[in-house]
Amino acid sequence: IDRRDLGREQAIRKCRMARRIHSRRDSDLLRLVDQLYAAAIDPTQWPLFLEGVAETTDSEIVGFIIHDVSANEGSGLWQYGFPEEALGEYARWAPKNVYVTTVAPLLKTGRVFRNAPLSRREVFGSQYYNEFLGRYVKVFDTMGVCVFHDAALTSLLTPCRSAAKPDYGPEDHLVLEALLPHLQRAVSIYQRLGSAQLEKAAG
Repeated sequence: IDRRDLGREQAIRKCRMARRIHSRRDSDLLRLVDQLYAAAIDPTQWPLFLEGVAETTDSEIVGFIIHDVSANEGSGLWQYGFPEEALGEYARWAPKNVYVTTVAPLLKTGRVFRNAPLSRREVFGSQYYNEFLGRYVKVFDTMGVCVFHDAALTSLLTPCRSAAKPDYGPEDHLVLEALLPHLQRAVSIYQRLGSAQLEKAAG
């Protein structure tokens, strides 16, 4: 058998496999976009969307926050994969969250953070990990997208992956990049509906 023929066959197999992967990822993205807009209208659907993000990116935890400083009614925090008992304890540990304190100065609307901002040694050596996070979930790598960040509104989507798994790669980053414009529209819809409900209640 000609080696060139073997090379061509291997290249064809790789192309077919790549097409199947991209086709599956496109299908996942369409499903996520549908779930996202459903959640914008009905906030009880946010956990379903976050579960979809976790499955698509092979993540253990996904968090999503919308913080409107002008109206608490327009704010929300949703989590997938984070134990309930940990959520109750988080407020005390939030100021020591090494991920947040490192990324906070870099927040900018539309920015995608492709991997953890710290090394494994820095994270695993931190008080936040050893006394809080690591007690509940053994995660390390994280990525995120800053949906909005200005004086009035901050919104972030942040998946986290098990420390036993490989770090996030280009295919995972593409998911956040593809979701970004839809996240921005969905947050705007969520905000407008919240304002309309407040006006209706006041009227």
